[in-house]
Amino acid sequence: MRRGTVLSMAVVLAALGAGPWVVADTDVAALIVQARQLKQDGRLEDAQKLLEQALASAPANAEAHYVLAWVLIGRGQGVEGAKHLYEVVRVAPDSKFAQDARDALKRLGLPDAPAAGAKPPAAPAPPAATEQQPGVQPPGGPAMPAGTLVVDDMQGDLSRWIAWPEQGKPRLVADAEIVKQGAQSGKWDTDAAARYIFSYSIPHDWSKYGCLDLWIHSQKATGAVFLVLPESDNPATTDRDCLRCPVKVDWEGWKEFKLHERSFQRAYKPVGFAKIDNLGFDMEHWANLVKYEPGTVLRFGDVCLLPAEPPGERLLLFHADTDWGAMSPLSCTLKPSRAGGHSAEWASTVAQTSLFDISMPGNWSGYGYLNMWVHCAAAVGDQVVLFVESDAGHKGVDGFRVTFPLDWSGWKLLSFPLASFATCGEPMGWDKVTMVNFLSSAYGVTPGQGATLCFDDIWLSKQLPTDAEKQPPK
Repeated sequence: MRRGTVLSMAVVLAALGAGPWVVADTDVAALIVQARQLKQDGRLEDAQKLLEQALASAPANAEAHYVLAWVLIGRGQGVEGAKHLYEVVRVAPDSKFAQDARDALKRLGLPDAPAAGAKPPAAPAPPAATEQQPGVQPPGGPAMPAGTLVVDDMQGDLSRWIAWPEQGKPRLVADAEIVKQGAQSGKWDTDAAARYIFSYSIPHDWSKYGCLDLWIHSQKATGAVFLVLPESDNPATTDRDCLRCPVKVDWEGWKEFKLHERSFQRAYKPVGFAKIDNLGFDMEHWANLVKYEPGTVLRFGDVCLLPAEPPGERLLLFHADTDWGAMSPLSCTLKPSRAGGHSAEWASTVAQTSLFDISMPGNWSGYGYLNMWVHCAAAVGDQVVLFVESDAGHKGVDGFRVTFPLDWSGWKLLSFPLASFATCGEPMGWDKVTMVNFLSSAYGVTPGQGATLCFDDIWLSKQLPTDAEKQPPK
């Protein structure tokens, strides 16, 4: 092994806390090289440790500050990342890294770096919430409900959308050819552009709103899958806490997506709609969820937050067309379709014996029935356990369960009185539901022959569904 390789490994081990190495100033370049490789591999936390070690030895190293800025931004820590961009300009104002840092600050919508010796400006406050006035109709678009909050109208300079990783690839670009409203749309050509783009220039508290509303145009139904990715960093963790909703590109033209908090799978421990750090679209990371397909070109119209609907006789827990990604590990399919949209497919109750969803609304109090449309490919006679977890932290699992047979084929509306569920352990109650599980191998049930199930809407109601609601699709 060459001496340089030994030296690099010693530097890396020292920075990651694996040995009593002392990093000399002459070894800082090796640290940065290794950190860049870790960043490229997606190991951002390890890259951050190396760069912090490099700056501990050489606090005026502009390259280390610059790379660390993008590592922090990639981890959802935009404010801290911006501080390092300002530091690049402070310590090496005439360097190439300083010019790159100034360009990055402009793209981030931040003030230019101050003159030498001045204090860097504070991070900007979140953009002011701009509510759409009732009855106002944007040019070329439908009227928005009163109380709508515009997240991004895709107008003007779109450099507020950041490309990751920074490799000179374009981000969203203005497009006047295919427009939903206003003078332009935001075009994302995933063949040419970065496959992860995001923006900090958004409202950050979504808690008073019902759903994220997006108009997306697909040039071709390629079958690609990307994530709508609001990052929601939890200060109590070191993970990349976020909400993620997969969208399958299986349509052409404009389509509206209404994504409620229940539509998003929770990755690690995100705070939720009350704290959204940035909004991204990702076809690069989370390899088990995304799928790149050549020829995928998307355009974005208005991105808005719609007002929450008041509680009523029904509470929708799961809508397959938008929420299929929240129930793991379901996939989405257009066949069978109950009402013209997607259904969420459990491909085999033998190969996969459990499903779970931790994103459904948790307060079921005041309702009497749990209802769901389920398609069974064949009447096999197997049984499935529906377990509603309300875990109080005791030994074992606390909740409520009911068992139902797979004794039909085609679509069927199942309705379960909440009073019919058996109690397991010491659940906290119907007002504190923490997870919903479907199990084909538990509580004395075995998979048997196996079946393919597809789910459409799942909802709570105060009364049994009406005759009209019970009718199968035509």
